[in-house]
Amino acid sequence: KKLLESAKNRENNREDYQRELKEIEQAALNPGEDETLEKRIDILQNGEKLFGFVDGAYSLLYSRERSVSDMLSSAKGMLQDASRIDESLKGAFDSLNEAAYSIEDAVITLRDYKDSIEFDPALLEDIHARLNKINKLKRKYGFTISDILNYSDELREKLSAMDNIDGLIDQAREDYEKKKGEYMKQASKLSEIRKQAAVELGKGLCEQLSDLAMPNTVFEVQFTPLGEEHYGAKGIETAQFMISTNAGQELRPLAKAASGGEISRIMLSMKSILARADRTDTLIFDEIDTGISGRTAQKAAEKIASLSGEHQIICITHLSQIASMANNHILIGKYVENGATYTKVTNLSEEERVEEIARILGGVAIDETALAHARQVLSQAASFRESLPS
Repeated sequence: KKLLESAKNRENNREDYQRELKEIEQAALNPGEDETLEKRIDILQNGEKLFGFVDGAYSLLYSRERSVSDMLSSAKGMLQDASRIDESLKGAFDSLNEAAYSIEDAVITLRDYKDSIEFDPALLEDIHARLNKINKLKRKYGFTISDILNYSDELREKLSAMDNIDGLIDQAREDYEKKKGEYMKQASKLSEIRKQAAVELGKGLCEQLSDLAMPNTVFEVQFTPLGEEHYGAKGIETAQFMISTNAGQELRPLAKAASGGEISRIMLSMKSILARADRTDTLIFDEIDTGISGRTAQKAAEKIASLSGEHQIICITHLSQIASMANNHILIGKYVENGATYTKVTNLSEEERVEEIARILGGVAIDETALAHARQVLSQAASFRESLPS
């Protein structure tokens, strides 16, 4: 997509890039050239002063009568004669001799420098013009000559990319089609696996729900293809659970078709099927006992107990069959104090568990018969839990 947009805009930008590159290349810039020109201007503008200073030094050292060179030559001769008499003066003679060589070098340098000094207004004007041109390019393309030259390299790269963009687009299309083909192959496999799993899930779920007083349930997974722009790691379609819980009722989305109690039973059934694959640590079931009793309630209790081998289960229930399957019991009650309502949560002891199961079984009045029945229910539940695979 970016390459196509680039191709669309390339002709608009090409002329600008070419014009800018031509302007920079015609300037034939050299790194550090601006600093060299500024120094040259300073020298040319002060040519007369420089000539006066250099000529004065040259005259003192060499060209005038009794110059430093002449006097140094006389002093050397005297010390040379003296050192023949007293060798201790030879060091002084050697020092004067070295000084004479140094002065000679300085005289040559000053003479050449004098000869090189120019008094040329036209040259000064040309240098100013060159520096102004460089500063103009700096204002447009960078703070330094190096910045300008780097920018010219970028322009060349952009123009080269523009020349090659058709080839890049063709290559990108080829790569895209190849990767799309690989993606569609894998996505199609995923779709087939999903559809097979959906059939198995629907069959298993309906069997599970039949045990939970929902014998007329019809369950399907509805797959909707995605537009190509929405393809991704999750495949080429969306999946929605569709369900009908009553005979003759049309399939509707699960979230809209089932009541709270039905949702809990559907969740219990689905978790029973997917127990080992599901990595959820804790499952909470509320209202799962709505509309069920007797054998159906016992089936629900057994399914929940089976799930507890893979998950922590928190279940809110009023049925003894379900409650008796738990390892731990918590009693939740409400009370009013000073005009305010409070909720009380109590962890039940073993004997309190028996009393609460008896209360669920027989109502408010709890006698020995009710307690014995409760112990029997708890004992049967414990035996079932022990029979489950560890």
